[in-house]
Amino acid sequence: MSNIPKLRFKEFSMEWEEKTLKSISDLISYGLTVRPEYIENGIPLISARELKGGKVNYNIAPKISENSYNILSSKAKANKGDIFLTKTGTIGLSAYVDVDFPIAITQNISVIRVDNKLYHHQFILQTFKTKQFYKHIMQKVNQSTIMDLQLQDIRKSSINLPQKQEQQKIASFLTSIDTKIEQLSSKQQLLEEYKKGIMQKIFSQEIKFKDDDGGEFLDWEVKKLGEISDVRDGTHDSPKYYENGFPLITSKNLLKNGTIDFNNVNLILLNDYNNINKRSKVSIGDILFGMIGTIGNPVLLNSDGFAIKNVALIKEQEVLKNTFLLHYLNSQLIEKQFYEQNTGGTQKFIALGVIRNLIINLPQLKEQTKIANFLSSIDKKIQSVSNQLVQTKEFKKGLLQKMFV
Repeated sequence: MSNIPKLRFKEFSMEWEEKTLKSISDLISYGLTVRPEYIENGIPLISARELKGGKVNYNIAPKISENSYNILSSKAKANKGDIFLTKTGTIGLSAYVDVDFPIAITQNISVIRVDNKLYHHQFILQTFKTKQFYKHIMQKVNQSTIMDLQLQDIRKSSINLPQKQEQQKIASFLTSIDTKIEQLSSKQQLLEEYKKGIMQKIFSQEIKFKDDDGGEFLDWEVKKLGEISDVRDGTHDSPKYYENGFPLITSKNLLKNGTIDFNNVNLILLNDYNNINKRSKVSIGDILFGMIGTIGNPVLLNSDGFAIKNVALIKEQEVLKNTFLLHYLNSQLIEKQFYEQNTGGTQKFIALGVIRNLIINLPQLKEQTKIANFLSSIDKKIQSVSNQLVQTKEFKKGLLQKMFV
């Protein structure tokens, strides 16, 4: 089998050459093994925790003093242009050092230092992100106690390399996609932060909506959720599960993006399904709210045909629209109430009575609709960016599979 990738720029035709990391690297090393003294401002100490998406997050890294850094071995220091590869615990995370200031590394980081005149560091980094390379190094991992990749095995690890010009073109192309992924991630985060901030102002009535004539709406009323909505819950029993049947949705199936995960559900028979639905039959337009394990993650239903367990079910009544309530349940006002009910501890369970007693600041129906439509429009923008992000990541994943040997 020749060393030629499935997908290639048309101007290149030569076979790729297999080389060990030892043969292309001036240095492969790993960092300090003793715990230094940390200070507030100093030299970042990088571990696997700071590696994400091919980048190093220097800001969140613990800091050590200059004196501590100076006494470290060169094997515990990194330079601009180095490539990191994690070797302990979480194996195979990689990132490129793009800064000039001093950096120290922990023992779970390997440093791969290549001669950029001969090899393109960004091409090497992209190679480390491929399934082929990950599968290759995982075959060398010692799993007897802790996941560990030995330095000698890293040196012996091999990659396939084209000529420098082709490395450059592949790296530039894939890096441009990485930039697009970063931009979409940043845009999604900014939109989510914007929505969070605007919700806080709307529900505290710092921002007020006008009616269709430009006038003021009436003052909001203070109500308990159980007074203005039908709040019940699903079964707390544990029916038997089968290979075929009706989905039984629990808190773990309610996702943060306001959807239900139907891929990882247990199935129950018709008799159990009917018995549960006598108590808590779900309908389109209802809201589900996690009560055990996963608390919250409200979902406004656009489908039915399933049963629920350990999940609150909120059915719309005349004075409160669920389209409005959905956003209210995601607000900091509700989060604060749960926090106070739980006296600041870690929440694993919320009683139905607590949900019924949630305080809701209630606008008129027309104002509820305006607020819900406004916030839903932001959700649509967030979802659109999220979809683009997922598609771009999948596109990149496919390219890594086809553009490397």
